[in-house]
Amino acid sequence: IDICDKLNAKIRRDQEYFAGIIHDIRTPMNGVIGFLELLQLNETDPKKKEYIETALKSGESMVALIGDALDVSKISSGKMSIEKVAFSVLDELSDAAKLFFNSARKQEITLNAFYDPDLPQIIHSDFHRIKQIINNLLNNAIKFTPAKGTVSLELLYDKESDAMTISIEDSGIGIAKERQKDIFTPYTQEKSSTSREYGGTGLGLSISQQLSVLLGGKMELESKEGEGSKFYFTIPCNTDKGTPTCIEKEKLEDLSVVMYDSENNNITTDTAKRYLEKFALNVKKTKHNESLESMSNGKFDILVISKEDILSQEENIQEMLDAGKSVIIIEDGHFEDEHNWFIGKIGRVSPLLLPQELFRIILEFITPAQEKAAKVTSQWVRMKGKCILVIDDDAINLKFMKEILKVLSIDSISAQSGKEGIDKFESKKPDMIFIDKNMPGMQGDEVITLIRKMEKKNKLNMIAIVVLTGDADKKVKEILLNAGANDVINKPIQLQQIKNTITKYLGSVK
Repeated sequence: IDICDKLNAKIRRDQEYFAGIIHDIRTPMNGVIGFLELLQLNETDPKKKEYIETALKSGESMVALIGDALDVSKISSGKMSIEKVAFSVLDELSDAAKLFFNSARKQEITLNAFYDPDLPQIIHSDFHRIKQIINNLLNNAIKFTPAKGTVSLELLYDKESDAMTISIEDSGIGIAKERQKDIFTPYTQEKSSTSREYGGTGLGLSISQQLSVLLGGKMELESKEGEGSKFYFTIPCNTDKGTPTCIEKEKLEDLSVVMYDSENNNITTDTAKRYLEKFALNVKKTKHNESLESMSNGKFDILVISKEDILSQEENIQEMLDAGKSVIIIEDGHFEDEHNWFIGKIGRVSPLLLPQELFRIILEFITPAQEKAAKVTSQWVRMKGKCILVIDDDAINLKFMKEILKVLSIDSISAQSGKEGIDKFESKKPDMIFIDKNMPGMQGDEVITLIRKMEKKNKLNMIAIVVLTGDADKKVKEILLNAGANDVINKPIQLQQIKNTITKYLGSVK
C-alpha cells in the first residue's frame, strides 16, 4: 500500500509539474501570436504576408498541441470539469466556422455552416468546451478532405427535448468499419501512415469524445471508407422557460423573397434558402431557364443571387432596384469591389452565411433611415473618449495590448505592477481594466479586491475588470471571479477576442 501511495503521489507531482510548464508556455506564446497578428494587419507585400501567416499558423498549432496535452493530463487525473454558464449560441459559436474558412478555401474545399434560427437566444452549457469540440472536428474534417470536397457544420435544435445536435460532415477519405471502434482512443488515427501524411497527434477525437460526455451527450460516428465521415453529438440546452429564439422572425412578417437558381449548384444559396424558410418568409426559387427580366415587375420584395450569377443579370438587377426591390448578393469569398455601381437597396453577405448576418441585412431594408442613423450615432457616442488601463508585469504583453488598443482607436494607460495599477486607477479614472493574474508583489486577484473596496468606499460605479491569464485552471478562475473580476480570458489572446470583450463591456468599437 505504501508503494502505491508513493507512486500515486509521484504521478500527481509529475502532472502538476507538467501542467505548470504548460501554463508558463502560454504567456510567451501570447506575445508571439499577438504581434504576428498585428504585423498581418498592416503588411501589404504578398510574400511577407504569406510568411507571417505561416508563422501565425505554426504558433496557433503549438498552442493547440499545448492545450491538448493539458487536457489529456486533466482527463487522466480526473480533473477535467465543465463550467455551465448562460450564453448566446450565435455570439459564442457562430465564429467557429469562420476560423477555418480561409484554410478550407486555400485547399479548394467548400466549407458550409447552418445555425438553426430556432435555437434559443440563451442556453446553459460550457461554450468554451463546445467550441473546442467543433474546432477539433472541423480541423480534422478539412485535414482529411481532398480538393473540391465539402465540409459542413450544422447546429440543429429540438424544442421538445430542449437539445442541440452539433454535426460535422465531410466528403473526405472516410474511416474503415473495422477501425471505427478505436477512433476515439488517444493517439489513434485511421492508419499508422495517416499521422505521417496528414500530421496531428491523434488526441483531438479522444478529447472531444470525453468532453461530449461531460456536456451530457456522446460522440457518434457515421463513415464509409472513401466517401467521408460524419461526427455528431447531442447535448441538453437547459433553456429557461420563456426564452425567445435567437432570431426574432416576427419582425420579418409578410416579406416575399425570390432565390435566383442558376446552374452553378451553389451550396451557400441552398443554405440561404433554408434560413429564409426558417424565418417564415414566402420563398420562391426561379427555374434555370426563367430570366430575371420576366420577373422584374413581379410581386416580391427581395432578390437573393450569388455573385457568380451577377455578370449575366446586371441590367435586370438595376431595373429591379429602380422599381424599389431589394437585392442580396452572396459573395464568393474574394470580396473585390466590382459591381459597386448598383444604386438602391443592396446587401452583401459572406459565402459562409450566418443567420444573424442575413437577418440584419433584411431588417435594414425595412428599417426607416432615421431609426438606423440614431442607432449608429448612439453606438459611436458610447465609445468616444474611452480609456483602458492595462496592468501586467510583462513588458511584451503591455506593448502588445497597447498596440491592439491603438488599432481599435482606443486610448490606453499601462502599469507594470499591482501598486502602480492601483495608483493609476485612482488618478486616471479609466473606463475598463485588463489585468494579468501572476505579478510580483500584489497578485491580480488582490488588486481587483482592493479596487472593489475603493469603489464601495467612495460610492463609485463598478468598472469592468477582465483578467488575462496563462492559467486555465477552473479554481483559479473562481478565485478571480470571487475577487470581483467580470471576466477571465486565457492566454494567448487574439485581437478579435479583445475587440469582442471591449464591445461587451463598453459598447461598439470601430
